[in-house]
Amino acid sequence: MTKPIRRSERLAGPAVLLLVSALALSVYAFAFRAAGFDWTNALGAALAHVLPGAIVAKLAWSIQPRIRLRTTAVLILLHIAAAVGTAVTWLVLMLLVTWIARPEILAEVVPAAAPGTLLSGVIVYTIVMLVTDVIDRRRRSAVRDAALARAELAALRAKVEPHFLYNTLETISALVTQKPEIAQDAIMHLGRMLRRVLDQPFVTEPDELLPLREEMTLVRDYLAIERLRMGDRLRVIESICNDCDVLAVPPFILQTLVENAIIHGISPCPGQCTLSVTAARDGQQMVLVVTDDGVGTLEERLESGGLGLTLLRARLQAHFPGSALVDVVSEPGHGTSVRISVPAMEVE
Repeated sequence: MTKPIRRSERLAGPAVLLLVSALALSVYAFAFRAAGFDWTNALGAALAHVLPGAIVAKLAWSIQPRIRLRTTAVLILLHIAAAVGTAVTWLVLMLLVTWIARPEILAEVVPAAAPGTLLSGVIVYTIVMLVTDVIDRRRRSAVRDAALARAELAALRAKVEPHFLYNTLETISALVTQKPEIAQDAIMHLGRMLRRVLDQPFVTEPDELLPLREEMTLVRDYLAIERLRMGDRLRVIESICNDCDVLAVPPFILQTLVENAIIHGISPCPGQCTLSVTAARDGQQMVLVVTDDGVGTLEERLESGGLGLTLLRARLQAHFPGSALVDVVSEPGHGTSVRISVPAMEVE
């Protein structure tokens, strides 16, 4: 879906035109004053030159989108015609202003001002054409980059969901054989998870940001299944600040960290282990931390095993370019801690 042009973008052209017109008016006024005009006549003469120029520049700016829709051959002819039209329009307007203000000097102004005004009109049109072309190219490049980023996010998410569902189904499969009496509860939790995965906003926007509270609902259902499987071996501590509930995160970010902690740290541990999930604000950042006191591992193994941290970093970089950090501390026999810092922004 094409996004509407922002108000700031709509006002950029008129703002630049107003600034340039004011600058040109000052230059012309001082030039006429230096030529011997008093300030009243100097300002009047400057206005007679600049006002028509501002009008035709705005007209030239306005017609650029229509002209750019044409083919190359027609485009060149249209630009030539528009440049000539801009120059002639400027001259006509300037003579009209002169005729209204000082009709007695009109005969002198025509031969003196016509060549310069026509040339100025062509130059102004050329500048407007080049500037709008640069802006248009940058805008189209931004659209292409956004489309590419969305495609990459969709591809990343396509990797996340099947992996997540596969591991969850493996967990339920183990419950069916080992603890059939509680497998029904696990299937209920899986149903809730699937409903959330297939529900809005996931279907409409690939990898769209969602509030942390929705991500935590998914995490809690996942951990409920794992607790059914692991029993007292799994202890969960959760600390989510109230201000963080509405802050934005990519879907499955925390769930991926929790899943890695279960698979790599807690499941291989024979005794009871603790999994801690925390979220807090730190100035303009939100800090998410997932820690376990399981068997621990090397960071290289986390990067290469399963989805790993490489995919997580790629998704965070796509959403928060240059402003997301991922820190990992892990040591065999002492557990693992993964800390994510992202901009604290509410979901729109």
